[in-house]
Amino acid sequence: MKVSEAYPSKYLSAADLQGREVKVTIGQIDFEALPDGKRKPVIYFHNKSKGLVVNKTNANTMSDMFGDEMDDWLEKEIVLYSTRAEYQGKRVDAIRVKFVQPPPSTRAQERRAGAGRPQPPAQSAGAQPRPYDERNPPPDDRVPDDMNDGIPF
Repeated sequence: MKVSEAYPSKYLSAADLQGREVKVTIGQIDFEALPDGKRKPVIYFHNKSKGLVVNKTNANTMSDMFGDEMDDWLEKEIVLYSTRAEYQGKRVDAIRVKFVQPPPSTRAQERRAGAGRPQPPAQSAGAQPRPYDERNPPPDDRVPDDMNDGIPF
């Protein structure tokens, strides 16, 4: 028997994702007292049993995507993925979030219809475009529609 089975956590860990990207819909956000005594927001997803403790990095990413008001995040779709991150001087497994890209066929139809992505604000002459980083990732069309299959959290 695994320790994680003997003492299951109500919070999501990077290991729960099993190395896959998982598309989820935000169903509820609560502020909870964690075992370390700190109160943090915890996001619960539709059809999932574990919540995601929202660290500052993920909170800032979702704020960039959906706005500063957490109530506005409800019913939004995000993608969870695991990565390695620096924490207290050590490299550890971590969960990060990113925006759900619409399917390529939908974007192609929108472009033909004259819609598409909102255009970024006009830049002054000679200004460089904002570089891609964790909070401004490049577009990613690799997220499959069936990414929830077999992820047991």
